[in-house]
Amino acid sequence: MSVPNQTPYNIYTANGLTTVFPYEFYLLNAGDIAVSINGTVITSGYTITGVGNVDGGDITFLTPPANGVTVMLERVIPTYRLTDYQDNGDLLADTVNKDFDRLWMAIQQAFIYLGLALTRPLLGGPFNAKKYRIENVGDPVNDQDAVNRRSMYSCVEKMIAGVVGGFGWFRQFGAGAIDRTFQDKMRERLSVIDFGADTSRQQSATITSQNAGIEALRRADAEREAKAKAAQEKARREAQGDYGKANEVLSERTTGAACAAASAAFDEELRRERAQ
Repeated sequence: MSVPNQTPYNIYTANGLTTVFPYEFYLLNAGDIAVSINGTVITSGYTITGVGNVDGGDITFLTPPANGVTVMLERVIPTYRLTDYQDNGDLLADTVNKDFDRLWMAIQQAFIYLGLALTRPLLGGPFNAKKYRIENVGDPVNDQDAVNRRSMYSCVEKMIAGVVGGFGWFRQFGAGAIDRTFQDKMRERLSVIDFGADTSRQQSATITSQNAGIEALRRADAEREAKAKAAQEKARREAQGDYGKANEVLSERTTGAACAAASAAFDEELRRERAQ
C-alpha cells in the first residue's frame, strides 16, 4: 500500500466529556503513535483502533481528558530498520512494502519538524522566527551573540545604577567635561534619607512653613492694594478741591462786585461819549 500525503498529527482541545479522538493518518503499528496531554506523552489509559487503515482510526480514552487540556495524536516513526533480510530468504511484497512505507513516513515526519525549525532563505539573510518566542537562550559572550531578556535587564539595571563595570557614564555639557558614573554624580549631594532617616515630620514642617510664607505674601499683596486705593482716593479728593476753588475764582471774576463796578464804569463812559 502506498503512503498518501498526510499530516501525521492531530491536535484537539478536550471538553471534559469526549473520550474518542480520531487520528487521520496511516499507522503500520500501534507503537508508532504518541499520545500526549498538554505536551506530556502518556502510554496507558486509552485504546487504539484502525491500525493498518490508510485513513486512520480512533484513540479512545478510558477517562475523558479534563476540560481545556490539549490532546495531541502524532505518528512517530523510529529512525532505524526493523527488518533484517537474509540471504536466500523470503522477499515478501508485504514486508518490502511496509519497509518502504516506513521510510516515507519517516521522511514526512522529518519534513514536518523541518518546517518548525528556525530557517533562513537559501540566498542568505537573517533567520526568521515567524513571530514565535525563542526559549532558553544562553547569556551572550561575544559581540555578535543574541541577547536574552535576563542579560538585557541586567545590563539596563547596571546602566541606570551606574555601578561597576563602566556602565552608566555621565558627561556634563561643555568643553573639558569628563566622564563620570551616575552614582558618582548623584553622590555630590548628601541627604539624611540616604541613611534611612524618617523625613515625614520634616516634610510636614516644610509644608507648614511654605503655607505660612504663601499667607504672608497674600497679606502683603492685600496691604499694597489697600494703600494704592487710599492714595488714589486722596488724589481724587484733592483734585476735586482744586477744581472747586478754580470755579469760585472764575465766578468771582465774572459775577462778583468788581465785575459789576467795571461794567458800570464802562456804561458811564459810553454815555458820555454819546452825549458829546
